[in-house]
Amino acid sequence: MQEVKDKDGYFSTFTTEDKNKKVYKEYKQNGYSSWSNLEYWGGTMTDNGCGITAIATILSGYNKNYTPGELRKKYYPVLDNEKISKELSSTFGITNSDFFYDTEHLSNTYIENHLKSNRPILICVWNKPKNNRWTTSSHYMVLLATDGLRKGLCF
Repeated sequence: MQEVKDKDGYFSTFTTEDKNKKVYKEYKQNGYSSWSNLEYWGGTMTDNGCGITAIATILSGYNKNYTPGELRKKYYPVLDNEKISKELSSTFGITNSDFFYDTEHLSNTYIENHLKSNRPILICVWNKPKNNRWTTSSHYMVLLATDGLRKGLCF
C-alpha cells in the first residue's frame, strides 16, 4: 500500500505482486471528496455510495479511471445491484461472474485461490441477523488480495 496526497477521494493505492500487476486506487466513501455530499440512492454518496465507490476501485485496477463521482453521474439516481455484473462486462470489458450465494464460492479456500489469481472480489455484507462492525443495513466492499494466511486486503 502506498500513501498519496491531494487526491480526490483516495489516500492510497495498492499494487498487486504478480506478473500482471494492477494498481488500485483505494477510494473511500467518507466525506473527504468532492463528490461525498452529492445525492445518491436517497441519501448522499457518503451514506449510500459504497457500491459505486467499490466499482470505481475495481475499475482503477483495470486502467479504467472513473471516480465514484463520475460513476454516480453515469448511474444516477442508482445503479441497480442486479446489473453490476453486466455493467462490468458490457460497459467496461471486465470479465466477471455474478454474485454467488453458495457455500462453495464462499469458502476460505475458494476466496483465497480467486484472490491469488489477481482478480478482485466485490462483496456485499448484510446486517442479518443483527447489525455488525461493517454495517447497519448492507455494505459493498472489495477484496483485493490475500497474504495466504487467511487474511485479505479489503477496501
